[in-house]
Amino acid sequence: MPAGGNMNTKESGLALLPALILLVFCSTLMAETPAIWGDLTPGPYAVGVRTIEQYDHSRTYMPKTNYFGEKIGGVRDRPVQACLWYPAEYSGDEMRMNYGEYVFPYPEDDRFFELLAGIQNREIQALFATIGDQDIMLTITNTPFAAVRDAQPADGKFPLVIYHPDFNGIFCNNAVLCEYLASHGYTVLSTSSLGLNSVNTGEDEMAMEFQIRDREFAQSLIRDLEFVDIDKLALIGADAGGLMAVQMQMRNTDVDAVVSINGWLTRTDKIEFCKNSPMFEAARMHKPLLCINTGAGAELDHSLFESLKYSARTLVNLDSLPGDGFNHYPMFSLQLNEEIKMMVKPIRDDYQTVCRLVLAYLDHQFSKSPQQVPFENTAAAQIGIEIETLPGQDLPPTPDQFMGIIESHGVQAAVAIFEKFHKLDPERVFFQEGQLNVRGYQALNQGRIDDAIALFKLNTIVYPHSSNTWDSLSDGYLAADDRKNAIKCMKKVLETIPGDTITNDQVKQQIKEKCERLLSEMEG
Repeated sequence: MPAGGNMNTKESGLALLPALILLVFCSTLMAETPAIWGDLTPGPYAVGVRTIEQYDHSRTYMPKTNYFGEKIGGVRDRPVQACLWYPAEYSGDEMRMNYGEYVFPYPEDDRFFELLAGIQNREIQALFATIGDQDIMLTITNTPFAAVRDAQPADGKFPLVIYHPDFNGIFCNNAVLCEYLASHGYTVLSTSSLGLNSVNTGEDEMAMEFQIRDREFAQSLIRDLEFVDIDKLALIGADAGGLMAVQMQMRNTDVDAVVSINGWLTRTDKIEFCKNSPMFEAARMHKPLLCINTGAGAELDHSLFESLKYSARTLVNLDSLPGDGFNHYPMFSLQLNEEIKMMVKPIRDDYQTVCRLVLAYLDHQFSKSPQQVPFENTAAAQIGIEIETLPGQDLPPTPDQFMGIIESHGVQAAVAIFEKFHKLDPERVFFQEGQLNVRGYQALNQGRIDDAIALFKLNTIVYPHSSNTWDSLSDGYLAADDRKNAIKCMKKVLETIPGDTITNDQVKQQIKEKCERLLSEMEG
């Protein structure tokens, strides 16, 4: 969107604040789909939006004292305003939200006024830096949207989507997308980005952790709402929020699907940031992922995206959208003159394509048989775009899951799973030596000698330099009266003891003496 006028200073943006606050109370009566949606087709539901203000008492936001050590009054705990779009019912004459109301979502708790004013000012400055014209700013903030504040929820339970905006992003910077999803039967939860103790977030790993924690806390606030289906959960993120969505899945196994829009995973200049994030571990990303890249000529690196080998990945490139800052700002051009409308049309069209693509992807993932029809066929038929898909590999079990498989499905099932994944990744640790050794001796004491030998064998494969694993296997063969293999294992014990850095010296001495004695007796 081109800049206009000559108001391009921070002070000019601040001067707009009183007028914009007044606009908060200027809702619009509207019975049709708002123009801001462009050509997007609404779903069968009206759209409601509500906010919930709560303090996270496990974290602080304001210091206890000022610089001089003087105690500061008021609540010091971290404030979180959860904002939720949802499928709703209304007659058509309710007051619809405008963007001014989104920028300042009037709180139920008046202690949140100062915080929300700071977020509002941050959003106004971001808008003004893009637009630079006071008249256009007023038009934009008075733009009607679809949602009705605190509308009656529709009957039923609807999947939950958590939306992550960029660093310093307001919760509603993709309100068009969020409203669109709500009209098609999704609840969409978000919070505005906050820093450690101010509205400015910074752009580092710690700032990312703050945002994820805020949205996890917000999720806890809405989980008991009767219209939210907490068993169906998807995550969406834009820009840095795309990485936040991926990291949130890595720590939340309830997530069913993730959408990353320009989300840093393929950005050459952001790859190291992703790798250095403390919660980023490729093996923990094992849910379906839609990655939408934006920006013509952007330098991309797919190595990190490809490393998420346990995720069924879908990749889309849309060149018309800006390479930074995915938001609904281009849709505001529909409120402006024809010249601006035409200039912004390619960006606006791609924005709407993203909305349709995200909806189709979520519908596909939450269908009863998401693998029955390949998503690339759905995308081509419904949206008319080409996509690239990378199938996900089967996910190997964690050590705890492997122990559970032995307990629930038996040793032979565990051995089969081990053999399958050990071929793919010989370096992977499927269990701790001590845990499996205990299970082996439990089987031996119960008379299940074959099971015990099978478990002891696995231990020697994963821990071949441990003298204790070979000693345990020799015990299994002795119990089976297999003297030949028992002798082989005892000789292996003596070979490995000098280089064994796993077993402690006392145990090594004990098993050394034991094996030497038994070998002398058996071979003597």
